[in-house]
Amino acid sequence: MNATQLADGLWRWTAAHPHWTAAQETPEGWSRIVACTYFEPPDGGVVLIDPLVPADEAPAFWKALDADVERRGGRVAVVLSNAWHGRSAREMRARYCATVHAHEVAATDVRADITLPFAGDIAELPGGLRAHRIGSCDGGECIIELPAGAGLVFGDAVLGIGGGKVRTLPSSWTPEAGRKTVQARLREELRPLLDAKFERLLVSHGEPVLEGARAAFEDALVQPPKGG
Repeated sequence: MNATQLADGLWRWTAAHPHWTAAQETPEGWSRIVACTYFEPPDGGVVLIDPLVPADEAPAFWKALDADVERRGGRVAVVLSNAWHGRSAREMRARYCATVHAHEVAATDVRADITLPFAGDIAELPGGLRAHRIGSCDGGECIIELPAGAGLVFGDAVLGIGGGKVRTLPSSWTPEAGRKTVQARLREELRPLLDAKFERLLVSHGEPVLEGARAAFEDALVQPPKGG
């Protein structure tokens, strides 16, 4: 596990995904190490986005998180960016009586005990977060906007490619029907987020962008990435 503090009350941690296989380590696949986000809202409590408990360091992880949850008053909300990122949501609910939030489309697919599904293209979430539905992707994909411009959190729609850059997801990750036009549709759905305030791009897959986030996001929306 690698945990990094990005700002006061904002952390990113990584963990090895238990269902990853070497066959997925391709340009069209995804890496074994995935990222999760910890956020402390101004009004108390803790929000965990796509959380995954690192299996090899679980006791230390739980000890640290228990202390944070107690310090923040015991309230925990889990937000899932899509149906594929149920990860450790069920464990969080059992341990902390956490509420689990995902788009209603994701809630029909994911096995994570969704307690509070939300609907619509834009939804207000606990702690001042906001979910932006991306209809061109499967699984109820949503971009999670953190309050006060802290950042945008991406599940699968946008990936980090290193060097302070991001790309939209490979076309092979999208529904087969209409795949030729999915990149154009995806970029159009993402473009309104340029009107939001954000200092960082926090991705589940790949490296985050912590400086020059707006320019990196704009570049990703200019044209589809090569090979995808």
